[in-house]
Amino acid sequence: MSLWETYLDQVIQTGKTLMIPCADKTQQNSIKTILFRSRSKMPSVVKDLLRISGNTAANGSLFVKVFIQKQPEAFFLEDGVMTPVSLESESYRDRIIRMMKEDGLSDEEIEENLKEEVKEDGSIPVTG
Repeated sequence: MSLWETYLDQVIQTGKTLMIPCADKTQQNSIKTILFRSRSKMPSVVKDLLRISGNTAANGSLFVKVFIQKQPEAFFLEDGVMTPVSLESESYRDRIIRMMKEDGLSDEEIEENLKEEVKEDGSIPVTG
């Protein structure tokens, strides 16, 4: 792993902002290019969050800034109620179980309903 990939990895692992000082604009552009190329080798889920920019401090010093961009919160609007979108993946079966629990069914009732509905391949037929 190169030094630049290590820097990017540290930002991802810690969530902290990395500031790399630069002697001049040419060095700043060079470092940004190297970091962009290192980032391009990463999985897209990481690339979408990792930001690289050229910054100038209040005293005029040049820096390359590497940081994790906070994702905007999103909501589903359902029957006039806004529910936060979860980025965690949930299997269809887990979603059905969660919804049944929210509806007040006991674990035994849920298990009985799922036994009747689950096909041999593990899929659950959707009706309606």
